[in-house]
Amino acid sequence: PPPSPHTNIMSSNPIAPRTDRNFRNIPITRFFRLGFMSFYTALSCAAYGLYWYKTNEHKFQMKREFESKPIILTPYESALVYESLLPKYQEKWAREKAARQEEDDDDEL
Repeated sequence: PPPSPHTNIMSSNPIAPRTDRNFRNIPITRFFRLGFMSFYTALSCAAYGLYWYKTNEHKFQMKREFESKPIILTPYESALVYESLLPKYQEKWAREKAARQEEDDDDEL
């Protein structure tokens, strides 16, 4: 009899018959490749973020400690602040005093 189309002439092992052309014999892991890629990307990003936070944690701790402490000026510093702000407030008080004087003058008239 003539050789079968599903038999390899060089060996006695039968060849799998041809299937529908729309069927693609793709290993199932190919379908999950994008999911694996996004999963490992997210995993590596999370790992690097944790590493970055752990390496910079002391900075945040110092910042929190600094912000929790009140700012206490020494007497010398408070005197410097007072002297630097005094001229502005003297002008302001002079203007207010002049405005009050004008109001008093208007009331007397």
